Amino acid sequence: MICMKNIFASTELWIDNNFEMIAVEVKGLDKKYMWEIIGFYRAPNEDTLAFKRLAACTLPTRNLT
Repeated sequence: MICMKNIFASTELWIDNNFEMIAVEVKGLDKKYMWEIIGFYRAPNEDTLAFKRLAACTLPTRNLT
């Protein structure tokens, strides 16, 4: 869950129900400020597959070279 005051504009970017992840875009009061916030949960007894899934969802897809 991601909570914020309703004075900020927010948009859901993606949800992964299998790995309990959510990403939102939040715009500040000054529209030139924008953040992407990710909520993520991994139980202590789970393997690192959740971290790999998080990396796959958040890494840029364009070629940076």
